[in-house]
Amino acid sequence: MGRMVIAAVPNPIPVDSAVYTHVGHALHYGINRRGYNPRLVVWHTTESPNATMSGSLRYNARRPDQVSCTAFAGQEGLGQDAPEAGRPFTQGRWNDEALSLEIIGAAAWAASYWQNERQATLDNIVVMTADWCRRWGIPARWLTPEQLLDGVPGVCDHLMCNAAAILEVPSRKGKSPYTHTDAGQGIRHLSDELLARVNALLDPPFPPPPPPEEDPLRILVLNDAGGAAVLLSGFTGRWLDPARYNAFHFHNPGLVDEPAAKSWLANVTMLGALPPGVNAGDVWGHQPDA
Repeated sequence: MGRMVIAAVPNPIPVDSAVYTHVGHALHYGINRRGYNPRLVVWHTTESPNATMSGSLRYNARRPDQVSCTAFAGQEGLGQDAPEAGRPFTQGRWNDEALSLEIIGAAAWAASYWQNERQATLDNIVVMTADWCRRWGIPARWLTPEQLLDGVPGVCDHLMCNAAAILEVPSRKGKSPYTHTDAGQGIRHLSDELLARVNALLDPPFPPPPPPEEDPLRILVLNDAGGAAVLLSGFTGRWLDPARYNAFHFHNPGLVDEPAAKSWLANVTMLGALPPGVNAGDVWGHQPDA
C-alpha cells in the first residue's frame, strides 16, 4: 500500500522517512531550528480520541492557532505534519530541540485501555520513536525535568517538558502554555516497556549514558537593576535565560564547589556594580578548585 497524500492539503511537505504512511503540511511551523539539532522526542496526546489520521493532518493544515507537530501516531499509521528540519509549535520552550509526536488519543486513558484498544497506536509510537532515535542520534531513554534542563538527549512527554520549564522559571507555574499534562499517566506507565521495544529495534541500542564529567565552572556576568548578578553553569549545555535571574543560580550543585565559587566571586558580586574590565554578558571561565 502506498503512502497517502492527504487531499485538500496544499503542497504536501517532502517526506523525511519511509516509515510515514501519510503526509500532510502543517500551516504553522518554524522553517528551521535556529541552529539547534533535535535532541528530544516528545510524546503528546491529541485529546481528540475519535480523530482519524487524515482528519488530524487536514486540521493542522488549516488551524489558526499556530500549533503543529512533527508527526501523528494512530491506529492507521504515522503521518508527517511538518518537516523534521523545521521547528514544530508544540512544546513551547523546547520547540527548537524537539521532534514532537502527537498520539491520537486521550491523556486520561489508562495503560490497560491503550494496550487493549489502541495496540496499533502503541506499535506506531515505537516505530516512529525508533526511527527518529536512529536517524537523529537520540538515546531511547526517559528523561527527568532536571535532565531536560541539563541538555541531556532522550525521550519525554509534554508534562516533563512543562515541569522542566517551571523548574527553570517558577513563575511559569499555572500559566499557559505550561499547564498541559499529556501524554497522561497511562502512556507514562508504559514508557519503560515502549522504550525497551524501541531499543530492541536499534542496532546497536544506545548504552546507558556515562556519568557526567565535571566541566570548568562557567560564569556569566550580568548587569541588572540590582547591580552585578552571576549565572553559574557546571555542565555543557545552553545557558538558562539570563533575563529571568538577578542573583546566584547554581543549576547543578553536584558539579560545582558552591562555597569556593561564592568566595571566588565575592569581589565581583559584593561590589554592587560591575568592576572595571567586566562587562554585562562577559563569559568567565574558572576551575572550581583553582
